[in-house]
Amino acid sequence: MYQLKIISNVKRRIGVGVLAILLLNSPSELAADKLDGSDGSWLTLLDQGAMSLPLQIVGVDDLVQVLLANNLQLQSVYSTWKMRSAEVGTVVTLPDPTLSMGYFLEPVETAQGPQKVKLSLGQRIPWFAKTKAALQIKQAQADRAYAALNHTRISLIRELRTLWEEAGFLQMSAVLVEQKIAHSRDLEVVLRTQYTSASISHKHYAEVQIQTLLLDDQLQNLKDQLYRLRVDLGSLFDLKVPFPASLLPQTISDFKEPVGNEKQFNEHPRLLQLDMQQQEAEARSTLARADYYPDLRIGLDYLFTNQKMVDGVAVTESGRDPLAISVGIALPLWNWNKKRSAVAASNWQRDRVEKQREYAATLLLRELEITRSKLLEDLRQISLYEESLIPKSREIVHVMEQAYISQSVDIVTLTEARQKLLDLQLKLVKTHHSAQVQNVILTYLKGE
Repeated sequence: MYQLKIISNVKRRIGVGVLAILLLNSPSELAADKLDGSDGSWLTLLDQGAMSLPLQIVGVDDLVQVLLANNLQLQSVYSTWKMRSAEVGTVVTLPDPTLSMGYFLEPVETAQGPQKVKLSLGQRIPWFAKTKAALQIKQAQADRAYAALNHTRISLIRELRTLWEEAGFLQMSAVLVEQKIAHSRDLEVVLRTQYTSASISHKHYAEVQIQTLLLDDQLQNLKDQLYRLRVDLGSLFDLKVPFPASLLPQTISDFKEPVGNEKQFNEHPRLLQLDMQQQEAEARSTLARADYYPDLRIGLDYLFTNQKMVDGVAVTESGRDPLAISVGIALPLWNWNKKRSAVAASNWQRDRVEKQREYAATLLLRELEITRSKLLEDLRQISLYEESLIPKSREIVHVMEQAYISQSVDIVTLTEARQKLLDLQLKLVKTHHSAQVQNVILTYLKGE
């Protein structure tokens, strides 16, 4: 009866242990399914492989999917997340049992008969807090890898949109500079005639020539910048050649206010990475404290017993093979310094990550406020150029053209008025570009 009672208690403990282990496994699997089930459809693009560029592009949004499918940096970070997710399943919740056999060099005589062989089966059941903490560490690492993947995604989209806006800015600037070159060359033709007739000095004529050369150099600089931009765009899409010039925008995109709220800002992937790192530090602290608790060990011994012989006659009911069950614990008696150091280190790690998170949130908030301020400044200047400066400059050009027809002003004065109008338009284009860049940064800071 006593032996049956022990067996019943052990079975009950084993059943509770297995149930607890299954419960500990469930959150990890659900979390992995949630991530794999995709918080965004963009994850499916990373499995599909490289995509070709579209033949026609209406806007930069047409390129985002191609970017996500082709970018090697994103593919590398994606593999890291997949690796970390797979590592969640490597946590050993229940170690493999041990099977051993012993042979008695001299048989042990018992009431049942001599014992010659012992077969033992042992199982260690770790403390539940250790298993749970180990799972939490792996899951936090997987979640942090996912946050890093998402941050790489929005960073690449930010870079793509910035380069796209810069391409439109360079193209528009080149058109305006070409107009300035045309006005300067027209003036140069007129002044050449006047210089030939000795109506103006050589200095006056040479200054216009210098101005034309400088404008030609400015146009060439814009073309060089555009080529380097095409190289940067090509590398984003893993192209072996610069991005096709025919697909580049000719103008800056229409301004769109980014959507988002403060909650999205607090869930920015840069912050989520630190949140996951903090969860990992807390789990490590729990694991370090759990080392103070003993693991449970259970064993089952089967003894092979021969029949007992008395005067050459086998004793009735002898030779039965006994079954013994053992229960024990692993006493954590040694390495106390190691355990204390592990707990202290994990606590300091948790404190460090907490400070890092606060600092990162401060930097992100500062960047958000500075970007908003720059955007407001750009919008104010755009309003000034569009509503006041450029319309007034156009009026001046119109008046100068009428005066030139009536010969009240010379070609030099008219050309200067035209060039000033083009200079203002160049400044407007530059300010538009700056506003769009700030808009792209705001979109990134809101985690979109």
